[in-house]
Amino acid sequence: MPYYEYMVITRQNFLQDNKPNDLLKKMSGMLAGHGKIIKHEYWGLRNFNYVIKRKRRGHYVLMYIDATNADIINEIQRKMSIDDNILRYLVTKIDKIPNFVSPMNLDEAINDVEADSSKTDSAIETTEQSKTQDKINKATD
Repeated sequence: MPYYEYMVITRQNFLQDNKPNDLLKKMSGMLAGHGKIIKHEYWGLRNFNYVIKRKRRGHYVLMYIDATNADIINEIQRKMSIDDNILRYLVTKIDKIPNFVSPMNLDEAINDVEADSSKTDSAIETTEQSKTQDKINKATD
């Protein structure tokens, strides 16, 4: 099956409360039986450099789609062009789904790594403390 990268910019108030879940449910409904969303990234609410459809801010969502054929992608593009909540979209056919962290989500990935390393550091300290305690117990016996 061909893969597609689908970038969507929505109105500021469209994803206000539920972030990308509303858009993902909508896309999954359109893809039902013809494909699926493999991966998605929510890039957040961002300011535009210029006005788009009288709006100055929008939510950015990147999705990677596995589709059975190009007809379903054309149908999604047709529906998105009609939807008032979608300010811009871009669909690109790709060979494979990238497995690296997007530059837009790099800060989150760094925070996740730092959190994991702090857990590892505390586990090492606990192990060292238990070894020290074992040495003290052996010395006193």
